Amino acid sequence: MNNKNSLLTRILFNNKIVAIISLVIAFCIWVAMCMSTGEEITKKISNIPINIVLSQEAMDNGLKNFAQGSLTAEVTIKGNRLSVGSVTAENIEIVASQASSITSPGTYTLELSAKKIGMNTNYEFSSSVYPSTVIVTIDRMREVTFPVINDLKYSIAQGFYEGTTQYSSDEITVSGPETEVSRIDKAVVTGKIDDEIDETKTVNQKIVLLDMYGDPIQSDKITISEEYVDVTIPVDYKKKLKTVVTLQYDSDDYEMEDGFIKVSPEEIEVAGPYEELKDIDTVSIGTIDLSEISSSISKKTLDLNLPTGWKNLSNISVAVVDLDMKNYSSKTIELTSFDVSGCSSTSKANVTTQSLSVTITGKTSEIGTITKNDIVAYIDFGNKAEDYSGTAELKVKIIMNESHSHCWATGEYTATVDITSSGG
Repeated sequence: MNNKNSLLTRILFNNKIVAIISLVIAFCIWVAMCMSTGEEITKKISNIPINIVLSQEAMDNGLKNFAQGSLTAEVTIKGNRLSVGSVTAENIEIVASQASSITSPGTYTLELSAKKIGMNTNYEFSSSVYPSTVIVTIDRMREVTFPVINDLKYSIAQGFYEGTTQYSSDEITVSGPETEVSRIDKAVVTGKIDDEIDETKTVNQKIVLLDMYGDPIQSDKITISEEYVDVTIPVDYKKKLKTVVTLQYDSDDYEMEDGFIKVSPEEIEVAGPYEELKDIDTVSIGTIDLSEISSSISKKTLDLNLPTGWKNLSNISVAVVDLDMKNYSSKTIELTSFDVSGCSSTSKANVTTQSLSVTITGKTSEIGTITKNDIVAYIDFGNKAEDYSGTAELKVKIIMNESHSHCWATGEYTATVDITSSGG
């Protein structure tokens, strides 16, 4: 007995043990007070997701809810402090029970109700759901691709040419409720550029969806793959240039007297970079090789080629070149000697071709006096290595002396040459 009294005495006079016992008793009293049905509190629960579940039949028919963003509601609950205090939005479900009866596309107003979920159900709903209804659009999903159309308002400066408008995306994809997507007629880029454009310009513009009447379509349920697009308006300098043809003989430009060539068209309109066009008045549309021309040929047709980056605004693809040959004639001359000075210094060349019949074309006054002594038949060794040995068929360049500067050789000529390398 004395031992029991002694133990109780030690407990009662131990401050730590007494403090712990006091806390436990206080907590039990607080719990009992909170659980008392006489003390009732209320609490508003907000941001509760609204659950809209369609029937399986509706989903099998491709129907879905096109509510934009998350739909939420709120409700007020009441009950004892402990039960109400632990309730959150995760413990309550807001449902639109009428959704399960929807079988066709349309816009519906559905009534909302609250349900308890989870283990804690020791509370009551003291208010109706707010809002009490929700408006939903039920439809099938549709996706359509539209080309981007330029409807920008702007003007091109005088003397400049506008090329084909370019877009960072040539087309956009629109998706959403079938009923609303079906209203879209086209996707356009609108806006206005105030200053006159005299160089290529790029602007970033919003894409606007229009219906068949040209009115903008406003819908928060339509999704567009790209809302903005870069629009590039190519602008070049525009100018009329005289057409000219370059004459060449053996890869070198060849000067002829004025009037020898007449080009049709005499001029064309082109567009290109300002810096390239501003200081020129002519454009070379092609080259005629004089070796293809004889006294019997007076006309040539050339594809009209322009420098890279230029545009042919005249849309003429072929030029006709008339050659004034009335004072020109042709003559055949037999050449028997050849110039082999181009042979490598370490090689020896022996021309086995005894003679070449060469057709010379030129001004009649010069053709009448030309002889083989006025012509050099130069063997071209350019593509032969220094240590080459063997027999080769090489090109012969026919060169006139200065007194016959308006004459040339018609055709191409070759000669057979035996080459012996000093090292071989």
